[in-house]
Amino acid sequence: MLIVTAGCALLGLATGSFLTVVIRRTGTRSTIIWGRSRCPKCKRTLRWFELLPVISFLLQRGRCRSCRRPLSLLYPIVELSTAFLFVALAVAVVQGVISPPPFSGDVAAASPGAAVVWFLYYAFFAAIAIVVSAY
Repeated sequence: MLIVTAGCALLGLATGSFLTVVIRRTGTRSTIIWGRSRCPKCKRTLRWFELLPVISFLLQRGRCRSCRRPLSLLYPIVELSTAFLFVALAVAVVQGVISPPPFSGDVAAASPGAAVVWFLYYAFFAAIAIVVSAY
């Protein structure tokens, strides 16, 4: 269960990082899929090591490496919230706390990958809820 929890936490951090892009770019003319991440203040393109969820924010002390202006707390809050929610969903699915999705039926319960499908189903809607809440 520890490996599943750690995996869901990492998946949540990565998803949360993408969700901050979605939140920041929604309502602008920027595309969500294409384009590199930039500092919201100085517009410098960020390098890969500046994009590590939560870790980069902590190592840089919440500031841009280039212009030294403070970054929004939205980034670590969304990333950590998504990680926490994904772990909670995984535990709830494995322990049977949440009921199976409406499409599952009896056949899906018998399949070994049903818990993974159920987790992904609930994680998708949780991610949408985070974007809507933060936006």
